[in-house]
Amino acid sequence: MSFQRKRIILVTVAFFGSAIFMAPFCGWMFACGCSWLWTTAGQLCNVHQAAPPHCPWCSHGTLGKIAPLAGFFAGAFVSGALALRLWQNLPLALGISLIAIFPVGVLMGLLTVLMASYPHFVLFR
Repeated sequence: MSFQRKRIILVTVAFFGSAIFMAPFCGWMFACGCSWLWTTAGQLCNVHQAAPPHCPWCSHGTLGKIAPLAGFFAGAFVSGALALRLWQNLPLALGISLIAIFPVGVLMGLLTVLMASYPHFVLFR
């Protein structure tokens, strides 16, 4: 399999992995109620409640959803691409790409909490 084809597979897995894990990760980090896309997704998010606090990602509309997704994707893709270049092993690169979503998501969540002054974050409970 060509390196280009491996990169296309990596982009696909990084994107869909990021899209699948973003909502439940949001719910876990911010205790906002977001969940898996095939269950309730953002239906139970605290952004739908009248009283604050409101989820720092969901309360910022499209930008609040696209920016974290782009960050998840970039972190997953870059880490997987580096692994693919170093070890030339697609399954390893895909695994690293998916695992990278966790630390990248925590870093993005931390930056979001610091910028938005949101009261709940998994590292501060």
